[in-house]
Amino acid sequence: MCGLPVSAARAGPRVKMPEGDTIHKVANYLAPRLVGKTVRSLRVAHLDAAARCNGQRIRDVIAEGKHLY
Repeated sequence: MCGLPVSAARAGPRVKMPEGDTIHKVANYLAPRLVGKTVRSLRVAHLDAAARCNGQRIRDVIAEGKHLY
């Protein structure tokens, strides 16, 4: 884990923040598809975080409240 939360979308005037149950559903969907895979490219706002994650193996997909790690 790179310590970088994944946001569902950039919040705008018409975009609602997903509820916690939605984030947990997404985590449950993504976990079997991502765990064990290697990060080859990543698009995030913080380029230094993308550099830290590049080449790292995904160990877990974690939902905490409205955050997905």
